[in-house]
Amino acid sequence: MGGFMLYVDGSPYQTLSIQKFNALLEEGAIDFPNITESEIHDRGQQSTFLTAVVMLQAAWFIIQCSPRFGRDLFVIHLECLALVLLIANAMLYILWWDKPLDIRYPVRVDLKQAVHSLDVMGEGRVSAFKREERIQKEIFRSVLEPPPSTGAKKRSRLSRFLWFLLRTFAIWPLRSIGRDIFFIQFGFKGRSPAIPVGALSVPLFYYPEVTNVPLHLSIAVASILGGALNSANFVLFTQIFPSPQARLAWKIGTFLSVGASVMAAVLHALLHAARYLHIHTDSPKYVKVLGYMLAGIAVFLFSVGHMAYIAGRFILIVDAFVCLKGLPESAVIVLPWTTYIPHLS
Repeated sequence: MGGFMLYVDGSPYQTLSIQKFNALLEEGAIDFPNITESEIHDRGQQSTFLTAVVMLQAAWFIIQCSPRFGRDLFVIHLECLALVLLIANAMLYILWWDKPLDIRYPVRVDLKQAVHSLDVMGEGRVSAFKREERIQKEIFRSVLEPPPSTGAKKRSRLSRFLWFLLRTFAIWPLRSIGRDIFFIQFGFKGRSPAIPVGALSVPLFYYPEVTNVPLHLSIAVASILGGALNSANFVLFTQIFPSPQARLAWKIGTFLSVGASVMAAVLHALLHAARYLHIHTDSPKYVKVLGYMLAGIAVFLFSVGHMAYIAGRFILIVDAFVCLKGLPESAVIVLPWTTYIPHLS
């Protein structure tokens, strides 16, 4: 949901971006909505009571887990994964603290008068955006699109079946991931694409241009933070595992998840170098070829890294449940929390 919906002749026309909203307001084509900040927050489905209960439960879980590290008590692998996930969710929740959640109905903004070039109004970067979009498609086709068919003889049923499996379980996921990477990484000056004309909701990766933090910098920081959070699994390398295979699986999952996050931040610079080489049309031909090569390498490694991250997280989750069958005695020791409360003996 985009927040403000433009209505034309009583029917919803398009979700308004900030740029289009300001342009229509300056043109006098719309009136500023009669809504206050309190009313906007009131539309959200966030409950203060439920939020407080969840925060208390999360805080109690952290308080229970943290002292076990200091007292050399066994920490269950599943507890470690839950603790890392809890910290990550808490960071996201704090960053979105003032954002109304799950607003189901947008604010109606009626168009008072017909406006010339309504679709492009407020999109001052349309020409530049279209130019870079063309560059993106050109790079995307050269890197990710399969080669055209050469009219060879008809393939057998077995080869068609094998090609179907390869296309479904390998090529399609990699192309989808690569398309999303291009969608984010090669956005105009690190921004998300504009809201399409006639769209009644914002795109999946829409990033409103109301902050001084560029999108590409946000992605790099998120990748580094993801690697830092996953590195907490290194602490359990010295813990007891039910078998050598379980220990090896935990190490593999940790290295995959941390390595993929760090690699995403490093390859980010490579993608922007390729983007820079493609944008400058006056660059020599060999420079553009170098840009194609950099883009191809970066997209391939990004796709492999995303698949490796998913595999690493899956291995860690499965291994955490496997490790529950061989817990030592210190894993069931409960700390005497009442001794930390001031009292008279």
